[in-house]
Amino acid sequence: MLYLNDIDVNLNFNHKIHTIDINDNEMNNDIVKVIDEQSDYRKDSNVKAKRTGWYMQDQKGFSKLGDIFKVGVETLVKKKNNCTVNAELQELWGIKYLSNEVSHTHDHFPFTYSMAYYINPPKNSPNLYFPQLDYTHQIKHGQMVIFDGWLKHMVSEKSFDGIRYAVSGNITANII
Repeated sequence: MLYLNDIDVNLNFNHKIHTIDINDNEMNNDIVKVIDEQSDYRKDSNVKAKRTGWYMQDQKGFSKLGDIFKVGVETLVKKKNNCTVNAELQELWGIKYLSNEVSHTHDHFPFTYSMAYYINPPKNSPNLYFPQLDYTHQIKHGQMVIFDGWLKHMVSEKSFDGIRYAVSGNITANII
């Protein structure tokens, strides 16, 4: 069992958008390697960039990130609602954005919680925008952004140099 105090994390839970700052270079390097090896342009997604398959949770690096996501959701629900849930990881995938590639406005309903995690985003790469909240989240390296699955979000077209690596995922949380 992984506990948040077993890894170098900083938690920030606010009203709608919650963050976990993670410092794990080995995990990040493993994830980037898998994304580079397994991503391709796919037509079954609102992501208009290279993407892995939907179910990467057993891949090196992704499995640890998935565990952090699950514990983060369980901790979040305990703090916000004073109840215990079993967070079940449903999907976890990697994305490799190049300059001007986008993710159209979408949500992850019916999943309870969703997340985006960033690895070395280039300077001037696009941020994560939530139109229902009229809120732009400034992305940063090693940060997991957790939000309600019904919240619409997007990545705008923007010119930048380099590669913007992201991992997204979905959890179903059931009260125990």
